[in-house]
Amino acid sequence: MNGANLLSYLVPALTAIFSVWIGALISGYSWNRQREWELKRDTVLEVTRIITELDIALLDLAHWYYVLLTDKADVTKAIIEKDKTKERWNSTISKFDSANFQVELIVGESLSTVLTEYINEMHSVAKKVQDGDIAIYKSSQSSIKQKVNAIKILARKALHLKNLLQ
Repeated sequence: MNGANLLSYLVPALTAIFSVWIGALISGYSWNRQREWELKRDTVLEVTRIITELDIALLDLAHWYYVLLTDKADVTKAIIEKDKTKERWNSTISKFDSANFQVELIVGESLSTVLTEYINEMHSVAKKVQDGDIAIYKSSQSSIKQKVNAIKILARKALHLKNLLQ
């Protein structure tokens, strides 16, 4: 077999080999990108689920402190419910802290920073409610809503979703 004949056999074989190899590289890259996006999505969804839990826990906390301050009829039940709510609040705060750490690690610092601002406000409101300032719950809702909207915008940006909030 002369050089020209050998080349005519090798070129198609090498082309096929390189096509498969390049296809595998691109496929692996796409798979990694998809997996990274899924990890970000799962992390963002978890922290947003916890935000909902926190909102409900704060509402319940304000409710039971309000009942204790205004309705002396069933103090024992109110104290029991308040204590359960405080336990749920503290448990949810722990879950949030863990989720926020994951957000910083997987999604990025910008979303984590806004989440930290949000949780700092929630802590402040919860502390004031527990100190007897029940009105703070209602007066803080606008500010909390703004922080939640900022979280939504950054979460959508991190997931490369079209931002429908603006």
